[in-house]
Amino acid sequence: MADPSSEPAAANMLRIEHLVVLGSTVLTPVGEIDSLTTPLLRQAVTEAAAEDGTVVLDLGRVEFLGSVGLVVLVEASSGQLGPATLRIVPGSRRAVGRAISAAGLIEVLALYDTVEQALAASEAESA
Repeated sequence: MADPSSEPAAANMLRIEHLVVLGSTVLTPVGEIDSLTTPLLRQAVTEAAAEDGTVVLDLGRVEFLGSVGLVVLVEASSGQLGPATLRIVPGSRRAVGRAISAAGLIEVLALYDTVEQALAASEAESA
């Protein structure tokens, strides 16, 4: 767990936008996901995943995705952070796609090209 004294610094490095669209929660982290900021991401995903439903994680505005951030994605995808289904939009930033690919997670994570596709998949599943 992060040192509480580092939380203000982490908040300056990562902001997480939260939106509810068609009954699904869309989280958009903005900034860097590393050992300092991962607790913020884990908390946001855990809170959003606390109930059944879908959480869309839009990583399109993430500038850096470290291995500790990948751990959160795997935990959330496997249901360890809550019962919600996690759908991930890597976005077009090379750092995010490269991290997911290098870790061998392309086949493990539910990846979508756009938030709209992730939401449509959620709607189709619930219909």
